Formats: sequence, C-alpha cells, structure tokens
Amino acid sequence: MSPTGSLPLCGMLAYLDAQQGKEYVVIFDDLKRFARDVEFHIKLRREFADRGARIECLNFAFEDTPEGKFIETIIAAQGELEREQNRRQVKQKMMARVEKGYWVFHAPVGYKFETNRIHGKLLAPDEPVAECLREALNGYANGRFGSQAEVQRFLESQPEFPKDQPNGKIRAWKITKILRNPIYAGHVQAKKWGVSLRRGHHEPLISYSTHEQILRNLKEGARPAARADFSPDFPLRGHVHCSACGNAARFEECMELALRFLSRPWDIYKNGSYAVRQTVLRLAFSEPLKFTPEGVYGTPKTTLPFRVLGGLFVKKCEMVLLERIELSTSPLPRECSTSELQQRRARRDSPKPPPMQAHSGRQMPPALQKRHGR
Repeated sequence: MSPTGSLPLCGMLAYLDAQQGKEYVVIFDDLKRFARDVEFHIKLRREFADRGARIECLNFAFEDTPEGKFIETIIAAQGELEREQNRRQVKQKMMARVEKGYWVFHAPVGYKFETNRIHGKLLAPDEPVAECLREALNGYANGRFGSQAEVQRFLESQPEFPKDQPNGKIRAWKITKILRNPIYAGHVQAKKWGVSLRRGHHEPLISYSTHEQILRNLKEGARPAARADFSPDFPLRGHVHCSACGNAARFEECMELALRFLSRPWDIYKNGSYAVRQTVLRLAFSEPLKFTPEGVYGTPKTTLPFRVLGGLFVKKCEMVLLERIELSTSPLPRECSTSELQQRRARRDSPKPPPMQAHSGRQMPPALQKRHGR
C-alpha cells in the first residue's frame, strides 16, 4: 500500500488482512473518488485483488476485458486532471490574496478568523492567548526573557495558552516558530509560492521594530539559557563567578567562601597557591601597598568589607605623648583630638622665653625667680 493512501483505506486493507479466507465486496460511490491519480488507482486495485476483495462502483461497471481496463484508466486519468486543475485554481486565488496582504492558511496561535464587512475573512487577535503572546514577544525583545527557554516556561505557566503535550509542556521548536513568525508584527508572506514579505491587513500584536529586535536576538544567540532553579529567593544565581577559576558559584557557596575569607584571610594566603594568594591580595587591598626608600611600608588601604569590620571591632586609639597624662576631674572619659595633641607637642618643643630683668637694679622676688627658672 502506498504511503500516500488515506487512513480509511489503510484501515480497510488492515481489516482485510485480518480476515483471511473470507470474501468481501468494497463499494465506492464514484470511480473518480477511488484514487487521486492513475498510478495510485492501479496500485490500489492490485492491493484489493491480492486480498480477494471485489470492487463495485455505483456509476461504473468494472470489467477485466482490455476495453474495460482502458475505459477505467481513462476515467481515472480524467479524475486526476480535474483534481490538478482545481488545485491550480485554488492556489492561484490564495496567492493573489496573500499578495494583497491577507493570510489564507490556518490561523496561527493567538489569532482567529473573523468575517469583516470590507476585507472578508480576516485574522483577529484571539484573547486572552494574544495577550500572553504580546508579553512573551515583547519580553524577549527587551531582554526580560534572556532565552527561548525562558519564553517557553513563561507560556507554559499561562493557563490560557494552549499546550501541545499531555504534560502541559510546549515543544521547543514551536517557541522558535512563534518568535520568527512575522505575522505577529502585522506582515504576511508565502515563501513556497515566491510571495515576499509585505504589510498585512490584520491587527498586529507587536510592532515590526520589535520583530526585528527579536530576530537580532535569535541571530546573536549569545545569551545563556535559563535555569530551572531560578527564583526570587536567589537573585544573584548565575551572575556570581569565581575570580580564580571563572566558574559559576552557587549563592550558598559564595557566602561560605566569603565568610571564611573574612574570618582568616592570612591562613588562606599562607596555605593557598600562587593564584589564591593573588586573589587574596586583590580582595583585601583596594590599591597596591606603598613602600618608602627607607624600607618602611605605608598605611595600607583595605577594601570596603575590611574597613567596615575594622570600624565595628577595632576601637579608636591614639599615640600617647611622652609627657605625663593628667587625669581629668570629670567622671566622664576625655578624648583628645589629633590637632590638640599636636598643639601640646608644639608647646613642649618651643624655646623658653628669656628671664625678665629688673630696671631698678634690685633683685627679683624669690617667687618670680622660681617661676623663671632662676
């Protein structure tokens, strides 16, 4: 049996195969409806004959004579000619309508055919499926959905959107077909008939510039595929990479490594490899260390985490002057600023004024001499 045969005929032949030894009569109402072309007509006749089934027709009498076979072949050829002419006529009419900007094939998902007083049979948005497609197409164009897999999961999560698998999933190739289809941008084409892309009369779901952006995103194809474990609870998942090896790290792993580093950076530096040591230096210091010609390191500038931790756990301390520390009479602790300490040091190091001399020639009183160091 030819694979071009219809399913009812295939089922009939299978039934005859299961009924071995029985005689059956197969009746057709019109010989032109027996087969679609002469070749298939002859092959189908042979298949019925091999199974012992006899063929009868309401408007034709089958004969095994040469004349009867000739007439049967002529009638089958006439039926093939009529079908080919009818196919050509329908194709020409459909091509003419597509060239005028009308969609003549099966309505794509998100659209349905409605009768218009001016345009006749015209595509119209099929809500709420059309709204789901608007959000999906615009989201892929503006970067909200980074991959076709994200668009697929979004449409699968919409209860109004039709699914093509029993488990509620949508095939990946259908997502690609939807993203590439210009009909959602208000344009029609028929490549198999040579009809180029042109503006249609139906209402678009997205603008044509959005459709062009979608095609550019599909062509680039550099954005990573979405992961099934993305959720609002882990917003940084997929955006955190190890600075040493470059591999993506999970959020909990990053937190564990960060806490270990902040708790004992010296141990990690001492026991790590050269690459780990370089990473520790980059994470601990915001700029290279300063080294003076006298062999003294300057005060290092640490990164923000260490500055924050230093402010929380390290008390503010100043250097104590060589002079004695006088206790304040106030019960509250007293702090001296750096400028005050510098003023004290300047007064201590400044030269003492010369002693005062009396004009009358008399000696100074003992109290004044003691004050001036005499």
